[in-house]
Amino acid sequence: MSLLSAIKKILPGSSRSLHAMHEDMDRRFDEIFARIEQADNGINMNINYKFDTRLFPEIELLKKRQQSLSEQMALLFELLARRAYPDITPFELRCKIFDALPDAEGDIRLMQQANAALMSKLDAICDANNIQYWLSYGSLVGTLSRSGFIPWDDDIDICMIRSDVDKLATVLKDDPDYQVTLVYDWFVKCRQVRFCSTNPLIPCFVDISIYDWAAENSKRANDRLRQLRIELMDFFDQHERDFSFWRDNPWMFHPESGYCVQCGDVDLKTQRAAITKADVDRVQEVFDQFNDKAHELCLLTSDPCGDFAYAIDNMFNAPKRKIIWDHNDILPVGKHTFEDFSFSIPSNAEGVADDCFPGWPYMPMDICGHDHFAKDVLSDPDVRSAMARFVDECN
Repeated sequence: MSLLSAIKKILPGSSRSLHAMHEDMDRRFDEIFARIEQADNGINMNINYKFDTRLFPEIELLKKRQQSLSEQMALLFELLARRAYPDITPFELRCKIFDALPDAEGDIRLMQQANAALMSKLDAICDANNIQYWLSYGSLVGTLSRSGFIPWDDDIDICMIRSDVDKLATVLKDDPDYQVTLVYDWFVKCRQVRFCSTNPLIPCFVDISIYDWAAENSKRANDRLRQLRIELMDFFDQHERDFSFWRDNPWMFHPESGYCVQCGDVDLKTQRAAITKADVDRVQEVFDQFNDKAHELCLLTSDPCGDFAYAIDNMFNAPKRKIIWDHNDILPVGKHTFEDFSFSIPSNAEGVADDCFPGWPYMPMDICGHDHFAKDVLSDPDVRSAMARFVDECN
């Protein structure tokens, strides 16, 4: 008997009430999203650390109902553990359930396969140029629990030391096939660094989180770096008028960057016709100032000293997550199966996943809010054909 069949057999008769709750929640979500669609601009609001739920009290109601549903599902999984797998640990149970989840299908599965193929190209480039990286976040959970993508993900996340990011950009500066792109994201006030194809018909990408060298590894340093990141976001909000072009073009491409697909439509020609170097320089100057401040406060250092600090350039979507990581948790990297390939993972991969997502693997409450690109790009048959060919070529 399959795991999913085992789950169905132990579901209580009241499971229809869960279905009714889903339907009611879907209806309420439709009503709320209709009200906030324009303001949201396709971005998952859960990543906005300052989103005020008082403006939309229905959100709080839904969160409470989601929590109730989540608790019911947790009890069902506990029941499954007692009846079907009485001799395994809760972690082993979660991994069994996760591994049994069906793969994504259709266009999303094609995007995942193309992303894995793209990551295989990046892995080869890094290996040939002595550039170090490691899988992170959802990609790390996916490789450890399913040896591939979690069903709702559509990109690959890796981490890389800043000097290696710069080295990768230099290596690919004149490469005809692959590139490193740089986009300033107004919604979350970060610098998006992505590895992608130069072929616009292959709209997948690898997200690169930048890491710096930490001058010390302590709670004080973690808290102060976290506070600096919040201060940086506040600065842009408080001086919004000074950055009106960025605000009006929330995915602002660096003039020297190639194109990379975004969550919403981007008119790159219009941006480059209107933007001046000063617009990007003004934004980059703020990031540089806060990085300089981190060095002045002896939180970061230019000398490699072992421990790693999550750069303030990155998206800040988990306010309580640790900022500074012990050297031995990351290095030496190992290899782990991911789809049809093998990619680098941290030395203490399970410990890193524990710190990022306590209680992993689990299905997040915002499971439908993980879109990283506008899905309408997949409606183009030329895009689907190009990605399918790319997957075949890499396998």
